[in-house]
Amino acid sequence: MFDLSLLKDDVIVITRFKKDVLKLINELDCSVKLISKNELLENISFKYDDSAIVFLMNKGYSYNNAKEVLYNLHFVLDGNDKLTLLSSLKIELLEKSLISSNYLYKHLFKNKLVYVYGYSSLDLELKKLFNLIDVNPIYLNDENINQINYQVKEFDQIEEEVDHFFNEVCLLVNQGVSLSDIKLFSYPSEYELVIKK
Repeated sequence: MFDLSLLKDDVIVITRFKKDVLKLINELDCSVKLISKNELLENISFKYDDSAIVFLMNKGYSYNNAKEVLYNLHFVLDGNDKLTLLSSLKIELLEKSLISSNYLYKHLFKNKLVYVYGYSSLDLELKKLFNLIDVNPIYLNDENINQINYQVKEFDQIEEEVDHFFNEVCLLVNQGVSLSDIKLFSYPSEYELVIKK
């Protein structure tokens, strides 16, 4: 965790660890605004709801492709000839009021000290967003961000592995994690029958 003494009154912290940082700053006597990367992206670029996804699906996109197109539209600059299709989609979505922009949001950052915690200074999407709002943030604890300690376990049989997985899911559910936040994906076909069982 970063040094809390860095935080002064009326600063902005862009972090992926909002809950953890919030617990720490509750002890401080200063006003700190916490923002995630997605909140920053939606407010600087645009927000959309299901109607924008449905609109793109009616144009022939699959659900996943529609979401991917909407995400990528955040970074399409107006007048980019190489991305004509995406630019025209963005204009059409704006005209139909299926995406909405918050033009005043960038004023939130005016004359404010901005810290970034939990995102790398190499994150190109964040760099673009900061350029759009003319902010030069201070990255905290940048060297440790991408160091993830993965836990690897080995099993002799598929049944043992699947059983262990579902026991871990039960532990997460007992800790309050919603089942909709737990995903199982990209497993080999030989696991299919055991998982269904």
